[in-house]
Amino acid sequence: MCSSDLARMDLLPASEKRVLQTASVVGRTFWNGAVASILDGEDRPQDLDDILWRLEDRGLVHARMGSTIVGEREFSFRHILTQEVAYESLPRRERATAHARVAGWIERQTAEREREFAELLAHHYEEAYRGVLETSRPGAADRERLRERAFHHAMLAANEARRKLALEQAERFAATALSVA
Repeated sequence: MCSSDLARMDLLPASEKRVLQTASVVGRTFWNGAVASILDGEDRPQDLDDILWRLEDRGLVHARMGSTIVGEREFSFRHILTQEVAYESLPRRERATAHARVAGWIERQTAEREREFAELLAHHYEEAYRGVLETSRPGAADRERLRERAFHHAMLAANEARRKLALEQAERFAATALSVA
């Protein structure tokens, strides 16, 4: 963790820090709708779009010209270390729920493009499933749903990688599927 990035984050107003942490769960690249889906409820600031623009003005994120998800604004962290520091500063107990929410959001937004987003969905469902196992005792049905989704998307990602002859990547996703099976 880079201490200058951590110090810079600590100087942010609470709402901006929370949005930055939330965006970090989505990944280096994120969408405004994904951040909103994680912050659904009382934590969601009314001025989410303004906060994202302020984070851009501060040089922490930047808006991309286009978006891979129709109707959503796409952003990226300017530096991978900023994303990593923001993610590590998020309490562990919140991560599983955040990953599950963003995976659900991505599935809803990209249903007809499931293969294209299989890797990202596999990552988020695996993190949600493993996080639930480590930090809480959810109902068996919730845990099983996360496990099934993690397995499904890891297998889909493995098959897509194999189809593209990215065999090491295919093997890695197959191992992930096997570990959650």
